[in-house]
Formats: sequence, C-alpha cells, structure tokens
Amino acid sequence: MNNKFKNMIDQYKNGQTKFCNESFSNETVIDKSLQCSSFTNINFLDLNLTNIKFTLSYFDDCSFENCNFDGTAFRDATFLNCKFKNCSLKNCSFVKAEFEGIKFESCSFEKAERGSLSKAWFESCHFIETNFNGFNFGSLIATAVEDSKFSKFNKTIEFQGKFFLIDILESKTGLEGMLFKY
Repeated sequence: MNNKFKNMIDQYKNGQTKFCNESFSNETVIDKSLQCSSFTNINFLDLNLTNIKFTLSYFDDCSFENCNFDGTAFRDATFLNCKFKNCSLKNCSFVKAEFEGIKFESCSFEKAERGSLSKAWFESCHFIETNFNGFNFGSLIATAVEDSKFSKFNKTIEFQGKFFLIDILESKTGLEGMLFKY
C-alpha cells in the first residue's frame, strides 16, 4: 500500500501544512491532525480517512474520488471549486464548513452518531445522485443552500436564492418527491 499522504502528514508534527499539485491514492489514514492546512489542486483517489482533523483547513480545486471519510472533522473548513465523486461521508462534522462551486456526484452524507452539517454553507453546488441519511433538525440547524441544484433520476431541481437544507430534505414529499411530477 502506498503511504505517501500518511508519510507527508507525519513530517508535520503541528498539523499545519500546505499541499499543492499532489495526488494521493490507495491509502488508509487513521487518527491524524491536519488542522489549519491548505490543499490546492490535490487529487485524492481511493482513500480511507478515519478520525482525521481537517478543522479550519482550506481546499481549493481538489478532487475526491472513491474516498471514505469516517468520523472526520471538517469544522470551519472551506472548499472552493472541488469535486466529490463516489464518496462516503459518514459521521463527519461539517459544522460551519463552507462549500462554493462544489460538485457532489453519487455521494452519501450519513449522520451516524456525531455527524453534523450544522451551520454549513453550500453555495453554487450541484448534488447529483447524492443522499443525506440519518440527519435530524439538530444536525442540520441553520445549514444553508444558495443557488444550488439537486439532480436525481435524470431530473434536476434548482434553487435560486437562500434556502435551509432541512426545508429541502424534509419537505412534504422529500427531495425525491420534489423531482417527480405528480
């Protein structure tokens, strides 16, 4: 197994570092801290990241494909122009995280025990065949979506302006119902 990402993390004891123009693949990384780090033009492929702290980190023009995040902390993290494809985001904390110009394709957000999207901000994002499972009002409180699209079953619904994610996911018929005409 390739340990390039893990080895780079281990070089920085304080957890703050800059990663630019790198590709990381086929790794499992557990219990590491990368708080206040910066990631620019990074490709993450086939990674399993468990209990990683990305608190206050910055991701710009990054690609995440076939990645599994479990118990990962993205509190106050910023994501700009990134792509997530076939990713599982289970039990992750996205409290106060900001997402702008992000494409989520075939991803799954799962609350599990400690996961939260509370006070997260999604602006100009596109959710394609992406699911949100197990979230309740408390874990979605003040989570905003602005000028974004949700696509499922070859249908798209676009939101102009600001909406709260709980209102979209917990609408009378749910997102799937909103994408069907009755």
